[in-house]
Amino acid sequence: MASSDRAATPADERLARDLCDVLAEGYNIPAYIESSADRTLVVLNPGLTARCEGGLIWWTYASGPGSKMLTYAHAPLTAAARLVLLYATAVHCPPAAMSPGPLRRVRAEG
Repeated sequence: MASSDRAATPADERLARDLCDVLAEGYNIPAYIESSADRTLVVLNPGLTARCEGGLIWWTYASGPGSKMLTYAHAPLTAAARLVLLYATAVHCPPAAMSPGPLRRVRAEG
């Protein structure tokens, strides 16, 4: 998914802001954005980072000893619902303790 000659775009930045909004408002997760000329990242914690690129939000995680799984979503609401489970594992907090409150619609699901 990553391309070394691709530049980050304003759309990538908007997607990252939307994801941060959903994580903060729906799950009380204080994610933040790290941007550079070639990438836009949403950092949930030091071991869990999602990349916003070309209309996709994608991330990798250890799916077992010595293996990694690549996962993606097209919409911030979908990505947040998946990322919250990994975040809960990373910070040793049950997902029920982060159950989403009322979510405002950030952008249409895709």
